[in-house]
Amino acid sequence: MTQIAQTASEVSIPHGHGAEDSRGEASLRPTVAGTGALLIGIAVSFLARGGEDPAQMAGVVAWVMLAALGISIFCDFLVSLRNLVRVDLFALLALYFLTLFEFLFDQQDFARMAYMEPTRDALAIVLTGFLGIVIGRHFIRPGSAALVFLRDLELSPRLILLVFFGAFVVSKFYMFLAVNFNPFEWFHHLLGPRFTQPWTRARLGGWKSLLNELALLGLIIPPLAGVIFAQRKRYGGFALFSVAVVLLLQLLVAIAPGTRNTFAINLAGFLGGYFLCQPVLRLRPLAVWGIVSLLFFVVVSEHMVNFRTIGLRAYIEGGHYRADERLNLDFLAAEETGFMAGKGYFVDYNLYTIHELAQVFPSQYGFLGMNVYWVAATKPVPRAIWPGKPEDLEVGIEEALGVEGMTLACTFAGEAWMAGGFAAVLLTGLAFGMFFAWWNRLGCAGNSLYAMLVYASGFLAALISMRSLMFTTTMILPAVALIVFAKFFLDDDSFRRPTEERDDGAPVN
Repeated sequence: MTQIAQTASEVSIPHGHGAEDSRGEASLRPTVAGTGALLIGIAVSFLARGGEDPAQMAGVVAWVMLAALGISIFCDFLVSLRNLVRVDLFALLALYFLTLFEFLFDQQDFARMAYMEPTRDALAIVLTGFLGIVIGRHFIRPGSAALVFLRDLELSPRLILLVFFGAFVVSKFYMFLAVNFNPFEWFHHLLGPRFTQPWTRARLGGWKSLLNELALLGLIIPPLAGVIFAQRKRYGGFALFSVAVVLLLQLLVAIAPGTRNTFAINLAGFLGGYFLCQPVLRLRPLAVWGIVSLLFFVVVSEHMVNFRTIGLRAYIEGGHYRADERLNLDFLAAEETGFMAGKGYFVDYNLYTIHELAQVFPSQYGFLGMNVYWVAATKPVPRAIWPGKPEDLEVGIEEALGVEGMTLACTFAGEAWMAGGFAAVLLTGLAFGMFFAWWNRLGCAGNSLYAMLVYASGFLAALISMRSLMFTTTMILPAVALIVFAKFFLDDDSFRRPTEERDDGAPVN
């Protein structure tokens, strides 16, 4: 038995193993059995929306959906290990984490604050979002036809390093410009309370704020670092050390403001870039790194909740965070709870925000219709270019709930509910599912490392889109920049495979 277990833990799945497209290459797609498990889980969850209190109701749904996701992942794993590295799957996991994960633990505050019927409605809204993604991902046939000009594109190690360090310099330029390129002052402000930094963007923006948009190129850094470390034999020691330093600085920039979703997508970007570029995926290292990264995220994010108001420097020096000093909603006082406080685990209580929105839309405010999607679509357009760009939703989340001085999140499902109720939630989920299935084509085995880098960058946009529709068009910009760069500057035979004929094999520093 020991030998069998050891063999199972060392199983490796080559990139080519799995469902095949028309060219005979492995494609990424959900299995029918896996989708069936999720559909059954969603149906059972709809029927199981009961209990003694709202927290117990949400807890039952959380456990049912966890089991459904687990079974679905196992069914997809039977195709190949690589088949688990899909955008739609990780988007479902992200939506689960943002809405249901915290209800696997005791949530006394939620039980005290929420009401049964609005909680039942909020769970139905979330489950409808799940349903849309699960069904929509089957509307697009798997294959490798997406952005075909990327599939054979290979960059030399020197050019990859140039793109990597160039992305860091350009993405941090606006920060250093604000402190007259003084690294010590930059570091001092970075560790201060969020929104107090001299590089913080003005609410309405301007020509100078255009530089802030370049910060999005920083999202290329983690997946590109993962690509470099996956191909580390092609690089010298000094190059790898420099890449590690830049990666750590990027993670510090993500952690210091206390914004957990930014930290999560940077961490996921590195892991995605690293494992997607492995010639052979092995279960043991993938599982080990996945568990270690999850624990690292849970521990760090627990601290991030506590220092994001006072700043990392004050927190390290012994300061502590008091939720009641800055919040005017009782439920958000739960932010000072967590494993360290012995009161369960707090994510964001997005379900409670949806719970509140379900009570005011459409009873107090009419559905916003296309205004939600129009504002999301125009987010990337700089106000300096379009002064008349919509500033915000006709009725924002905070306005609808009577909240001032803070920002609330409700996931894409809550925002879609504001747009048009259950129909809008389902249609938005379907659209996401279809886009995720199309994007999965970039991750097909046999595609170039550059295509995998673009795929990983889009991965991040998909994850953050689960938190808010307002981030979708903005967070996809780094992937779009990589595509445009390849189309206009790298679409040449000199960058086509095989690269072995051009590479002298010497590590690059």
